Amino acid sequence: MSRSTAPTSAQKRPLSPESQDRAPSVKKKQRMLDELHQEFDRKMEKHLPKIKDGSIREVIHQVWATAAIEKEFQYVWDDLDNNDYLDNPEVKGLIDQCISTNRWKDLREHGTSIHSITLGLDYLSPETDSSEAESDFESKAESEDVTLFEATEKSWVYPFIGQASEVLKQTVMFYAKSAAGGGCSARAIPIVQSSGTGKSRMVDQLAKDMLVIPLNLRPPQSRGFPPRDPEIQSYLSVSGTENNVKQKWLSFLSAVFRYTKNYLETIDDKLREIPDSPLKEPLAAKFRFLMSYGLSFGSPGKHRIEFYHTILSMVRSQKSSTDDLKTSLLQNCRDLTSYAENKGYGAVVLAFDEVCGLSIPLYNAAGKNVFYCLQKVLTYIRDDRRLVSLFLSTAGRVPQYTRLDPPPPTHLNPSMRSMKSDIRLIPPFTEVGFDHLAIGLVEKNKHLLSEMVTDHWMCHFGRPLFGTRYKAGTSADRLEIVEFAALKLLGGRSGDNFELSDGDIIALLATRLSLRFHRMTLASRRAEVEQMEYHMRICLAIEGRNETAITISPSEPILAEGASLVIYERNLNQAELLKTVLSGSSIDKGDRKKTVASLLFILARDAVVNDDDLRRSIKLTAWLQALLHLDTPGLVVEKSKEDEGQAYETASTDEPRFQHVLDGYPRRVRHDKDNISLKDCFQHAKLHFNHFIRIEDASSMNRNFLHMVIARSAAILCQTDQNGVHVVIPFVIDARKPVGPDNVSAILCQVKSSPRFITPAIRYFFDDKMDPFEFGIFNPPDKQDPVPLIRMVLALRSPVSGVTLVSPERCNPPGRNTQRSPAVGPERKPYKYTAYDIWCARACSSTFKVIKPRENTIYESLLLAENTIPDVYSSNRGDEATKATVTSLRKSANPAVNAKDPDHCRFGKIDPQ
Repeated sequence: MSRSTAPTSAQKRPLSPESQDRAPSVKKKQRMLDELHQEFDRKMEKHLPKIKDGSIREVIHQVWATAAIEKEFQYVWDDLDNNDYLDNPEVKGLIDQCISTNRWKDLREHGTSIHSITLGLDYLSPETDSSEAESDFESKAESEDVTLFEATEKSWVYPFIGQASEVLKQTVMFYAKSAAGGGCSARAIPIVQSSGTGKSRMVDQLAKDMLVIPLNLRPPQSRGFPPRDPEIQSYLSVSGTENNVKQKWLSFLSAVFRYTKNYLETIDDKLREIPDSPLKEPLAAKFRFLMSYGLSFGSPGKHRIEFYHTILSMVRSQKSSTDDLKTSLLQNCRDLTSYAENKGYGAVVLAFDEVCGLSIPLYNAAGKNVFYCLQKVLTYIRDDRRLVSLFLSTAGRVPQYTRLDPPPPTHLNPSMRSMKSDIRLIPPFTEVGFDHLAIGLVEKNKHLLSEMVTDHWMCHFGRPLFGTRYKAGTSADRLEIVEFAALKLLGGRSGDNFELSDGDIIALLATRLSLRFHRMTLASRRAEVEQMEYHMRICLAIEGRNETAITISPSEPILAEGASLVIYERNLNQAELLKTVLSGSSIDKGDRKKTVASLLFILARDAVVNDDDLRRSIKLTAWLQALLHLDTPGLVVEKSKEDEGQAYETASTDEPRFQHVLDGYPRRVRHDKDNISLKDCFQHAKLHFNHFIRIEDASSMNRNFLHMVIARSAAILCQTDQNGVHVVIPFVIDARKPVGPDNVSAILCQVKSSPRFITPAIRYFFDDKMDPFEFGIFNPPDKQDPVPLIRMVLALRSPVSGVTLVSPERCNPPGRNTQRSPAVGPERKPYKYTAYDIWCARACSSTFKVIKPRENTIYESLLLAENTIPDVYSSNRGDEATKATVTSLRKSANPAVNAKDPDHCRFGKIDPQ
């Protein structure tokens, strides 16, 4: 699971009184404790025959091995011996009782020493009443119960999908063949990406084709899967002087190379002890099988534990000088790589998972840590091209680069501390891909909207974490998949008994509104890295001389649903939060008017969904009613101080300028049969979106693309002034029928932030700026009969407030000068189509229902500045085929932003029209 984090010292969000009064249930803690004990008893049952007549030491040794203790084995024995624990008659009686009943609870909870080394049950103790223990329990016991552990384990065995492992293999071989190692000090490739994207699974898949020696160095306080290797992690993650730590790494890696070669030479003998073992598989697959056999959420398998226990025994027994160790390291490395080469493998891979566990500062060595010493030792064997290392991390700070100063927020666990270093690694690998489970999922005219709003459907999109967990989990796991997504988004915390940090708030809003970082300040870069490391933000690439992480919040429906759930359960004021976020120095202010418009639209969506028993597909008319005051009696002029002395032309109250919007008729009509009221035209229309995506190219914005965007539970933010349309909200015309290009239409929105716009300039705003044929929604009539659509203009800073459904006879109302701009071009005869045109003036409570009167000033400040993602998709790594695949994977990590490019739309095929 993700790390548990605490709030920063920055701006806090107060808890509601109900949340403050809530505390973890003692009964639930006891239930969780009982379940963990029962699971442990089942694991111990198979070991009873061999420990039945064993000594106390042998029995407790087995308890330790089964529980995968948090501390180094030798340290624990020293502790037990010092306390005379093994000579205690009471313990002997408990052991006899446990063996006879196979119930180990009493022994595990007897005394502080044995209690502390068996599965870390302290946080589940029903007697504890400290606030720290309560908080710890809330984040672990509620979110990481046994069934979720099982779901994680089962999801690991699902077939691997995608090209990421093949690209990684090509990358490894590229640097293994390079005489200069890519110009880097060590042949080490950092693999940097957000949680749940399949980094570890990708390396596991690589291990089927290459000899991979896996080491998981996850810190004890951080839980996750695959599990850490406790004995080597506790041995290696210890500080000391630079020379002492380097010597430890020299001894350890030398022993790893020597013993791995011996292990491979006798691997068939070990496999014969296991039923149905892959004796006929290649050598790499055999080794990978033994290293992963018996893997569980809490512990590596038996063979892997024994493998590293033997290596550490070799390390502790050898006493050599530093020079001798360097010599033996290089020799043992060459012996192993030569053996592998003779077996047909061009490289041996050392895979260090969760290298954040090595971020421990050295004694009297400012700016250096244990990880620095590992890098330095790897430079000693750089000349052996056949040895390549992988460093896996969710951190965007690759440790060899310049230290971030000041340090990361204190509420986050230490991870990947940077340091000043003369060591240069290979540029980070980020191309794990996206939408692997959704390839080809969306088909035309096959799925109803009611299917597309389900958890099962949404889990297919984005990172594989949610889809594989949903498939592997129990019915209870599936019911709580949105809660699990919310937990991951908040850095591993669940419930409402903690205050949201600034990072939490950015994650919630960025996931829904596609916020971007401007990367121009140290604070913004640090905040962006934090989002990737703890809040599921995706890294497209780490490029440039300063190794800057370029990140996005891509389209991921289930994660957006998790954000929506947190906002609903905590009753958060999103406008206030957005104001706070945009007032900081991290988030790109961009085109604020589009951000505000998208916020208004998603607030209306939330209002309908939350009032409708959390149903996600909502009627179009209900959404309009939640968004706008549709029955406003007339336009109202609201003057601020700066408006004084200016005259605005307004409508007479004796002659209302418009009627109730839903009863209004279209301003443009293609057929007489289309000349019906808005509510009758769209009586069966529904929409569904829980987040926005920023598209990069709207030239193929046709209805086929809109139908695929609906499948992703998304709405669209266009590039600035893209054919006069800023926001597109697709909807299904008749939700009783399958979703397809012929059954979708859209709400085209143009957003204005100038106070000059008072009343609608019909031809300029609607016909010239939002022609659906020029925009691409519709094709010429000989190819497609256009369906009715809605066009909206939001003049958010207009001094006049109100909502107008523009009637057919009112073409050029008074107010703003409506002369056509020469930039528009010569007038042409327009294609016919049916459109309902709505003018929304001023972002205030008298126009928008979703704005409360007390929030008017918030929206005024929000509207009181734009960056695009640079070309980070292309790469110079490897041969032409590898370059193309890298580009494809990077594009897949930013889905649905370009209708022309199939790599951005792997989840379905967009036909050119």
